[in-house]
Amino acid sequence: MSPTETTRTAETPGTPALALRDVSMAFGGRTVLASVALDIAPGSVVALLGANGAGKSTLIKILSGVHTDHGGEVRVDGAPVTLDSPLAARQLGIQTVHQRIGEGIVPGLTVAENLVFEELAQKRGNPFLNSRGTLARAREIQAGLGLDWNDAVLKQDVTELGISDRQLLILARALATRPRLLVLDEPTSALSAAEARRLFALVERMRADGIAVLYVSHRLGEIDALADRLVVLRDGLLTEDQTAPFDWDAALRAMLAQPPARPRAQPEAQEATTARPVREGAGGEVVLAVRGVRLFEGRSPLDLDLCSGEVTGVVGLLGAGKTELARGLFGAEPFATGTARLDGAAYAPRRPADAIRAGVHLVPEDRHADALVPGWSLAQNISLPFRAYEQVARVAPDKIPAIHGYDPENHALVMEDMSDLEVLRTLLNEGAPYGPHTSARIGELVAQLSFATSDFGMPSAERKALIAASVSPELCKITEDVVLSEPYVEHEHNHWHEGLDDLASAVRADARLRTEVADLRHTFMTGAQALLHGDLHTGSVMVGTRQGAPVVRVFDPEFSFVGPIGYDLGLYWANALVSEERARALGTLSDHADQLRLSWEAFETEFRRLWPTRIDTFFNDAYLDRFLGQVWTESIGYAGTEIIRRIIGFAHLTDLTTLEDPVPASRRALLLARELIVRRKQLKNPNDVRAVGQPT
Repeated sequence: MSPTETTRTAETPGTPALALRDVSMAFGGRTVLASVALDIAPGSVVALLGANGAGKSTLIKILSGVHTDHGGEVRVDGAPVTLDSPLAARQLGIQTVHQRIGEGIVPGLTVAENLVFEELAQKRGNPFLNSRGTLARAREIQAGLGLDWNDAVLKQDVTELGISDRQLLILARALATRPRLLVLDEPTSALSAAEARRLFALVERMRADGIAVLYVSHRLGEIDALADRLVVLRDGLLTEDQTAPFDWDAALRAMLAQPPARPRAQPEAQEATTARPVREGAGGEVVLAVRGVRLFEGRSPLDLDLCSGEVTGVVGLLGAGKTELARGLFGAEPFATGTARLDGAAYAPRRPADAIRAGVHLVPEDRHADALVPGWSLAQNISLPFRAYEQVARVAPDKIPAIHGYDPENHALVMEDMSDLEVLRTLLNEGAPYGPHTSARIGELVAQLSFATSDFGMPSAERKALIAASVSPELCKITEDVVLSEPYVEHEHNHWHEGLDDLASAVRADARLRTEVADLRHTFMTGAQALLHGDLHTGSVMVGTRQGAPVVRVFDPEFSFVGPIGYDLGLYWANALVSEERARALGTLSDHADQLRLSWEAFETEFRRLWPTRIDTFFNDAYLDRFLGQVWTESIGYAGTEIIRRIIGFAHLTDLTTLEDPVPASRRALLLARELIVRRKQLKNPNDVRAVGQPT
C-alpha cells in the first residue's frame, strides 16, 4: 500500500502508549517548552511540526532520556516514569532515531555488530567473540526491515556504509527491540524517494503492530500521507492539534504565527512530481561539461552538461553514483577517467581547494560531519577562513592572498585574484621545479607567524585572548588523531596499496617507532608555542610571476590552531621529500630535497632577525640557539609522521598515487620516514637528511 493510499485507524479511547502532562523546560532564563500536554495512542502516527527553535529537539531529547531536568510528568502505558538516561528510555520501550545519523552508529564495529548492538551490550563476557551468532541475528533483523545486505556488507566496518544505509540500519535496530513508542526525527532527510517509500511501508507495518510513532518532519507531503494526527509546536507551546484530514492553512498559521504567503493546496506525497514551469532565461550557455567520466570500474561512461539558469536534478537508487559524481566534481574524489570543462576551460580539481578556487562548492550529504567544525558557533563556522587569514595577515601580509574587504555581519570576504597563479603541487607533479624563492618565502612565513604569536613576540594575556578567539580544540584533536595516532594502529581511515602490506604491518609493529611518535604526539599536545597554519603542504601554496618577479601565496589554511613551531615546517618538508621520491621514480632530476635546506635557512635567518624585538630579554642568545635546535629536531620528526600518514593513513598525496607503479617510491618514502623519526636527534643539518634519503 503506498503512502497516498493509507487507511488510517482513528484513535480510540483507552490508555495512551505515551502521555505528557505539563512538561516544561528552560535553559537559563529562556523557556523552550511550556506546559506541553500530549497523548499518543498505540498504533497511531502523530506528526510533530514546528519551525527551527520551536522546541522539537528539546522534546525529543526529553523522551530519549537526554534532558532530565524538566518539569511535568511522562507516562508510559498510564504509569508515571522517570527518563533519567537514554538506557532508561529504551528499557521503557521508547526508541529514537535521531536526525544526526552519526550519533546512532558505533565506528570500529561491523554492520552486523551495529545491528545487534543493543542485544550485545546486555550480554555478559565478550559478546563479540560469537561472530557467527552475531551474523545470524543480524540477518534476522535486516530481513525484518526488508534490507538485502549480503554477508560481505554485514562484515564490513559500519563507516563504509553510505548515509542512507546507516539510517536504515539505525531504524532496523530500533524496530528489533519491539518498542512501545518510536520517535522518528526527520527520517527521510538522507533518503532517496525509493528509500523513503520503503520507510513509509515500515511505518504502516508499525501502525498495524500497535507501535506508537512520533514523526518529526518538515515535509508536509509525508505527514499528509502517513499521520493520523498532527500537533504544532511554536515557541515551546502546543499551538495546534488536528486529526486527519488536515487543515494545512491552519497548521501553517499555527506554526509560523502568520498566514502563509499564498493559499496552499493539499501537499503531494514525496514520490509525486509536479511540472515546474520553465523559467525565463533557463537553458542558457553550458557552464560545466562532463565527458566520458566513469564513476565505477566497468560501468558506462557519463556525459553531462550543466547550463546557466537551470537547476539540474540527479536521481538514482542507493549506490548509483550520485555521491561519487558530486564529490568528483568537487575534487574530493577525483575522477579516474574522463574530462570536464568549466566555462570552456579544462577543469580537473585534485582537491576541494581547487574546486573552491574555480567557484565550485559542495553542500555534502552529511553536512554535520563533512562541512562543519564541531564545537564552533554558526558565526565561527561561516567565518572560519577569514579567522585564519586574519592572524597571518597581521604579521606576513605579503605571503597570503590580500584581503580587500570583510563584512562580518554578512560573512562576506573579498580576496586577491589568484587566477594567474598555479598550485605548487600541480606544477611539481608535471615535472616543473620549485621555482625561485618559493621555499625561502615559506620559511619566512613560518618564522614571522610563529615569532609574532609566541611568548617571544606577544604578551601572555594578549596571546591567551588570541588563542581563545582563533583556535578550535576539536581541530587540534583531529590532527593528533589523523597524523600522530591512527597510522600506527588498526583504524578505518588507514588504507594503502597492497604492495605495501608488509611495511604497513611493520610500522604498526615497530615498538621503537611508536615510542618516538608518542614523544612527538605529546609535544604536539603540550607544546603550545605559536599559532600555526596547520596544513602547510604544496597543495596550499600558489606560485607564479608578476611583472617579472616571483610570487608566492599560501592559501587555504584548513586548520587554525596552536602547537609546536616545527609542525608547520615538518609538513612542508614531508611534501618536498615525497616529491623527491616521485622525481626519482620518473627518472628526472630534481631539487626537491634541497627545499628543506632553503626553507630552514630562511626560517632561521628571519627568526634571528626578529629575536632582538622579543618582549622578554631574559631569553638570551644562547637560549635562542638551543630553541632553534629544538625546532629543527621536531620539524624532522613531524616530516616523518606526515609522510607515513600520507602513504598508509588518511588523505594520500597525488605525488605518489598518480605514478604508474607507486609502490617502489612509496616504500622508499616509508623507510625514509622511519629514519627521520627515530634518528631525528642525530640529524643535525640538511646534509644529514639528504644522506638518509640517498638510494642504497
